[in-house]
Amino acid sequence: MESKRWAGSSVARWYPTDGNISPRIHGIKITTIVVENSIPNGVLFVVDIPKGQTAHQASDKKYYKRFNFISTAMDDSEIKDIINRQNRTTAYVRFRLKSGNFYTMDSLPQKKVSLEFDIIASNDGIKAISLLDCIIVATEPVAKQFLPQLGYNGRFYQAYYNNEEDHVAQLNGEEVVLDRRRMPILGHTYRPIGEIAIWSDFFLENLEIKLLISTDDNRLVEQLRGKEVIENRPGELRFGQ
Repeated sequence: MESKRWAGSSVARWYPTDGNISPRIHGIKITTIVVENSIPNGVLFVVDIPKGQTAHQASDKKYYKRFNFISTAMDDSEIKDIINRQNRTTAYVRFRLKSGNFYTMDSLPQKKVSLEFDIIASNDGIKAISLLDCIIVATEPVAKQFLPQLGYNGRFYQAYYNNEEDHVAQLNGEEVVLDRRRMPILGHTYRPIGEIAIWSDFFLENLEIKLLISTDDNRLVEQLRGKEVIENRPGELRFGQ
């Protein structure tokens, strides 16, 4: 117990965390690992700091973000985004391979191979999302990489998805749609909102699409390149567009 108290106070001195920030971070866990075989009386401390739901101010009046062992001061836009997590819905859309495979840019199939994806809407905030709309936008050459090809609306090529779900019933042996409802996406959960196929050329050439995402009270524009889509990584984000 004494060693854990020492670890906690040390973490507070070296890192902007529970001991010298406001509001307090709850749920920090310190795990002790004995390594006496390598070092006499040796002990390692593993500190698990959970993801916060708001911005936490350090004693120097700054706000920090962490990357592994490094903490750096946050920009104004990053601080506002994190604080708004509690007050506004936050959704992201990702593409998940139906096959369950995972590819990197170095392990992609050859050209003209069709890859099938589920389109997943993820709620990274606390508030439930009642209304979610997502439009995939692309130029004409990029639109041809999608199956079916993205539709043209007179200005650009696009495909539309949302969190609607058909409620069906069997009537005289046939399936009948009774109504269509928006299905809420609870905080820290996700829901499939559609599916799409993309030619492997899109990834090999690292082409770009734009996602226009809107929820009950928030809007997000995300620019995604092929590498970010296939490796399930975020792209360039702009909020409130």
